[in-house]
Amino acid sequence: MDIEQQRWAPVSARCAQGLKNLGTVSNGWEHSGSGGFGWVTLFPPASTAFSEWQDYLELEEKMLLFDYEEWITGASPQAGCYLAKACTQYAAYPRAWTTFLAWSGDEVVAKLNGAFGGKGARIVDLDLRGGFPDAPSGDLPNGVNVTAVANYGPAAKAWWWSGFAGATASQVTDVINGKAWPAGNFKQDNIKKRLVAIERSRWDGKFRFVLNEWKPGEAWWWGHGASIANITSVLNGDAWADFRADGIEKRLVSYRRHADDNWTFLMVPRNGLGWWRYPKIDFDALLVAAKSHDARIIHLDQWGIEKGDDFGPFSAILVQNA
Repeated sequence: MDIEQQRWAPVSARCAQGLKNLGTVSNGWEHSGSGGFGWVTLFPPASTAFSEWQDYLELEEKMLLFDYEEWITGASPQAGCYLAKACTQYAAYPRAWTTFLAWSGDEVVAKLNGAFGGKGARIVDLDLRGGFPDAPSGDLPNGVNVTAVANYGPAAKAWWWSGFAGATASQVTDVINGKAWPAGNFKQDNIKKRLVAIERSRWDGKFRFVLNEWKPGEAWWWGHGASIANITSVLNGDAWADFRADGIEKRLVSYRRHADDNWTFLMVPRNGLGWWRYPKIDFDALLVAAKSHDARIIHLDQWGIEKGDDFGPFSAILVQNA
């Protein structure tokens, strides 16, 4: 199973074990828990040599990070979600993932092409920084945080991303359906695609996103401008906006707040799985919830930038362990 699917699927609890707590906030994990690692200080930037960060090296060798949240402008601490690398398609890879900050689409491409000794990487998650793309004077800097996985060897696959160009909802739909979007350098290829990550800028209201090729039979949905009540309606198979009443019970795999009670989301069929969503929860409470439900964290999105909170809270999603 590729990581884009596995990040949202149930896995054995052994594949989502908590990391060790090193005992000192200044030199390691402040929290650890099932399916997520909590606030970590001194998380090294992508330019830091692995050999200089033994704890980071251990994480890179044993875990695969697929969702990463930083606090405001690159300051420690940060948080994220992971799987044991041995349980993924990257079990035999010496390095599986990387994170980096970039200030332009060209910089993103250059870093992806140079990743893993020049073998290349693909994006699995992106987070727009508070000032993206052109914030008013005095606000947070422009930029995007990228989480990427190795894209060579048996795990390689076709993928696409929006670049820094902002897309309207109709342009996103065009790209999903294989139509052209010149601003994003998409030509008409008639290849059906599915979203694996999408975020809406709070400055221009447009979307930046990542896509994989859609496989026949895969069911998934996306929406935007939804309140929590609207999301609940869609989850229950009821009608809302462009969603028809289909009676299909769904589960969230990603939802990001654009403004107060205005969310962009991705969904897949529930298929009877246990799952839990938290529009706003502190990280410690989230770890307790993961343990009590025998579940892992599959999505994190922090509120801290807009609310001024030091360490969260988050919106989050859990899925039961297999």
